[in-house]
Order: sequence, then structure tokens, then C-alpha cells
Amino acid sequence: MNTKKESNKNQDKIIKDVTRFENDIYRVSSWTGKDGASFLDLHVYYKKDGQFKKTKEGMNVRAEFRKELAEAILAAKKAPELSLPAEGKNCETVLVSAVSISETEQYQVSKVRGPKNSFVRVCYAFKGDEGTFIPNGKKALSILESSVEAVAEALRSPEAEPAKAVAQATA
Repeated sequence: MNTKKESNKNQDKIIKDVTRFENDIYRVSSWTGKDGASFLDLHVYYKKDGQFKKTKEGMNVRAEFRKELAEAILAAKKAPELSLPAEGKNCETVLVSAVSISETEQYQVSKVRGPKNSFVRVCYAFKGDEGTFIPNGKKALSILESSVEAVAEALRSPEAEPAKAVAQATA
């Protein structure tokens, strides 16, 4: 198990904070795994005692797929508006696109309409025994439509470039 000190040396170069609500933000940050792989951490943070604290809502994505993911969330925002949720339902959802990671993994991007807000949901999905992709609800982030452009901008920014590519470019 990693100690907090070990976790911090690989963790979080903040790329951008995007307003969600008055005391909440979406934080896009980069980090490098033990094997040198570059990741982006997309999480919701809330403000408490003047500091931002990380919530459980969010996910890590492989930095190499950042541009495809940015395009997918923008496409989901532009998708036709959904109707209000039917009686007894929390939300209406439609899968807009998927960014393939491998034959058995993908990031799924959906447009979602709740009773008050519309948002774009990104989640990690894996291929199940029957060959269909199963979304993992714990590795997911719902982005309010009003924040989608800023999150996409952070994903496309040079600061989000995978560490290996940056190192090669400067060599």
C-alpha cells in the first residue's frame, strides 16, 4: 500500500479548475504512474474551511486518449436535448459515443437529463462475458453542460500532454 508521501510524488499537477457550483469545482490534473504511464485525474472537489477537498465522484483517464475524450464530451453536449425524466425515473440517458482503450475497455460518453440539469457523463466500461460493455459507476464523472467546454479545453491543453511525449519533444 502506498503511503501518502509516496502517492504525492507521482500526483497531481493541476491543469485547470472549472467551476461546477458555488463551492464545487471540477479539477483536471495530471500524474504519472509507477510504470511511467501518464494519467489525467478528473474529479469533483468541494470547498471546506477555505480549501478544496476531493470527492469520490470522478475518474482517472489515460492521457493518451485525452483529445478523443474531449471531442466526445463536446459531441455529447451538442447531441439533441433529452426530455425530462419520466415519472419514477431519476434521469434520461443516451449513449453518444465511446472512446476505445483496448478490445475490452472503453470510456463511454453519454448525454443525461435530470429533473433540474443536463450533463455529460463519462465512465469507464469493460467488456463482460456476453461481449457487451458494462459501465463502472464508481469510475465516472458527470459534467454539467455549462462546464463541458472548459473541461474539454483542459483535456486538450498542452499541460495535459502525456509526460513521455513532452519529454521526447524537449529532448
